[in-house]
Amino acid sequence: MASSAGCGGNPYSFKEPIDEIESIEIVSAENSLEFTVLKTLSEEEKEDFLERFQTMEFHKYLGARRQSVP
Repeated sequence: MASSAGCGGNPYSFKEPIDEIESIEIVSAENSLEFTVLKTLSEEEKEDFLERFQTMEFHKYLGARRQSVP
């Protein structure tokens, strides 16, 4: 699972190659165990999302201090 919650900082890297991602779902999550799938992206939407996602930069926030992801 990947989520974006900030901008500016470091790029996010996936553990597995992105070409192995079969689908992307937009979900509404109550917690880590309960969620509802709102939409499954089409192949074209998935490719566009992954292309844009790779250009984003992310920050990691710990407590009240802002800290960049190493």
